[in-house]
Amino acid sequence: GLRDAAVPVVEVVETYPLPVEAVFAFFRGPANVVAAAPPEAGLRLLSVAGNEFAVLARRWGLSARIVTEVVEAVANERVSERQKRG
Repeated sequence: GLRDAAVPVVEVVETYPLPVEAVFAFFRGPANVVAAAPPEAGLRLLSVAGNEFAVLARRWGLSARIVTEVVEAVANERVSERQKRG
């Protein structure tokens, strides 16, 4: 069935000209993640609950609610997220 199908995995590595501690402190806040997104993504933070946050993405007259879960966070090293919905 569909549940047995392979789930796509996207890995992104980003580099910023700032101290690693400052970058991780900034991106720890979901509101900052939304603020750093390109304006054309049309993102708006809807909610934050524990290790999940929801955003509304609006583009080309369509909107989608996207729920993301932070599944792993290693201080100043990496963050792994899983898109649960959207």
